[in-house]
Amino acid sequence: MRHEIEALVIKKFGEEYLNKKNAQKELAQVKKELKEIKARMESLEQRKNGLLQILDQ
Repeated sequence: MRHEIEALVIKKFGEEYLNKKNAQKELAQVKKELKEIKARMESLEQRKNGLLQILDQ
């Protein structure tokens, strides 16, 4: 089904249009993943600092 839809989009708008749309979708996903990773890193850094404070006492 997806292949048929892509073929229709290519026929109507062109392959470059489809490639750009796919790239936009992938870029949005990558940005979302990076945001999640950055938030996780910040959380881990805070936890690490808390543990280091406990060890320094």
